Amino acid sequence: EREGAPRHTRVVSDTDTATKILNFGQKCKKDGYIEWHKGNAEEALASWRQADEYLRKVKLPDEDVAGNKLMAEMHAAILKNIAQAAIRLG
Repeated sequence: EREGAPRHTRVVSDTDTATKILNFGQKCKKDGYIEWHKGNAEEALASWRQADEYLRKVKLPDEDVAGNKLMAEMHAAILKNIAQAAIRLG
């Protein structure tokens, strides 16, 4: 990669694709919470990383401020969960 270049470039997605990704992200987030509360930090981390892989790749057109905000909030929550799991696992 070139120095100073972004690590990941988000692709502008249509609403249907973005909705599917948001729903999948929500499922992974919930699955991670279930594992977390069972004490399975590694499984929770795996679920949250899977959500991150999808959420980091897409965005809606710039005009869809509300949709992009929703995606950003979901991704931020997932990243916080990943950090918590990583801290717990050392």
